[in-house]
Amino acid sequence: MNIGSHTPTQMVLIAGLSLFASVAWSLLAKSRRMAPGAAWSMAAANVLLLIGVSLYVLRGQPGWANVLTYQTSSLFLLSCFGLLWAAGPLVSNEAAAWRKPLCVMVLTMLMLVLIPTSSTYWLAASTSGMMAMTAGIVIAAYPRLRRVLSWQLSGLLVSPYVLLALMFLSRTLAALLLPIEQLSLLRQDQANMLWLWVGFLMALLINTQAAFLLVLRLVLTLQRLTRLDPLTGTLNRRAFDDALRLAHAQSRRGVRYSLVLMDLDHFKALNDRLGHASGDAALGFVVEQCRPMLREVDAFGRLGGEEFCLLLHDTDIHGAALVAERIRLRHAEALRPGRQRRIGPRRCGALRGQTPGPRSGALNAAHAGRGQTGSVRRDRVLRTPAPPRRCTCPR
Repeated sequence: MNIGSHTPTQMVLIAGLSLFASVAWSLLAKSRRMAPGAAWSMAAANVLLLIGVSLYVLRGQPGWANVLTYQTSSLFLLSCFGLLWAAGPLVSNEAAAWRKPLCVMVLTMLMLVLIPTSSTYWLAASTSGMMAMTAGIVIAAYPRLRRVLSWQLSGLLVSPYVLLALMFLSRTLAALLLPIEQLSLLRQDQANMLWLWVGFLMALLINTQAAFLLVLRLVLTLQRLTRLDPLTGTLNRRAFDDALRLAHAQSRRGVRYSLVLMDLDHFKALNDRLGHASGDAALGFVVEQCRPMLREVDAFGRLGGEEFCLLLHDTDIHGAALVAERIRLRHAEALRPGRQRRIGPRRCGALRGQTPGPRSGALNAAHAGRGQTGSVRRDRVLRTPAPPRRCTCPR
């Protein structure tokens, strides 16, 4: 049998694409500048695809055992999709998820070892395992993409895997309905040519999608670095002003908000006596104690020095004062066992902001209200009314 006359050109193209992609991903991984774990995983997945396709081409050739060209080629192809499934979280800087892909692979390989390769059920088991792998990729990747992207773009990015799952489903159904002689992709017919051309396109799209996700991760990381305070991880002044601007725009449509402005007791004395490293640790401790008191919709920003501000959405002044008091008590409780000097909220100004006045007026009012507590005593919560409503009606 002449391999050249029975091997579709598309398989050679898929193998060539996999070789080129594995080299490109390896070079990217060696640079260690952008998600090296994800890049190495993509390089390994392309190598596995290359080996699996190459062994598939040798099926039925003299001198090549079936266990190598059938079971082993299926193992490499399954490993390719399993690696893509397991390493998907690495793109978003999360831990790899190996359990489910390994379970699918072990179950599929067990069936491929027990079922004779001459049976159509063997091909059905192989393609159903790959269908399960690609479906698992879709189920795992879509929720992660929805955290940062719209549902339309998320669906577009997982569409190559959806199409691959449907392609493997069609092969599984064909294996159950057609004789074994008509099922090999090495046969020269229009259906196989179309299937392989689509497979080549999906391999290209999957590599392109992975590169896009890595670039998106880099962009989001840079955006996050420009919006967060590097010391505490809270919003910096510019990002907090943007959140306040949005909240104030929503307040014109009746969605109220409140501000809680707070700073720390004896912070300057702490810096002077123990150094700036201790002051930085105190700021981190305060942020750590405050975060559990906030919702995802709330904004938490550092305005400068030891001064922080909370933006509480859809909260009146009574709710804001309650949050401020809980934060004050949480710090007091956290510091009580060691009897340390209190490095907690000193003066908390709770302000209702639901008027169409300028947003800077709301923050200034909170500053002014907080300053009034300095002549009374530290460690307390003060409520400050909203700034006066501006009259916009014609005179």
